[in-house]
Amino acid sequence: TSVGVLGEVVDYDFTGIGRKGLFVALPDAGTAGRLSIDGEDWSAITATFATNLAWNRLASGVQDDGSSTFKPSVIVATGTTGGAMSVNYSTDGVTWSAPASQPNLTATSSTTDIAFGNIGIGINRFVAISPDDNRVAYSDDGGATWTVSAVLPSTGFTNITYGQGTFVAIKPETTDVIRSTTG
Repeated sequence: TSVGVLGEVVDYDFTGIGRKGLFVALPDAGTAGRLSIDGEDWSAITATFATNLAWNRLASGVQDDGSSTFKPSVIVATGTTGGAMSVNYSTDGVTWSAPASQPNLTATSSTTDIAFGNIGIGINRFVAISPDDNRVAYSDDGGATWTVSAVLPSTGFTNITYGQGTFVAIKPETTDVIRSTTG
């Protein structure tokens, strides 16, 4: 950094590599995942997942905390145990927590899916589904608490995604597609 005669900054340089974000790989089962900052070199997560699940999917998104500068990112991972869906969440990809109350969607087929979307000013929502349940679970606080509501017309919906302001869930090998702007 160069400083002028009056103490003002007149020039600066950048050294090193800045980074934001990371890659997280879920284990098939157990509590030990993997992390990478470049997608090439992977290391074990030193702080493990809070719950031993058969892991399925994860989603990440920025939570609106009301500030104009810092918006924390959250990762939510879904899995199954004992015929029910459970989740863990993390703000750094290393330290994981289980919510006080799990969404507990029926998940006997050991499959779940999750999506993240912004559904309004300051409302950032994770929505999770299981093909064995006609309910969805959603969280507006980064996975710490979950609400379950019956919105699907039937079971069998296996995938959910978010784009263009809409959550979309599909049932494979059919023409069944469900759309929702709120999840």
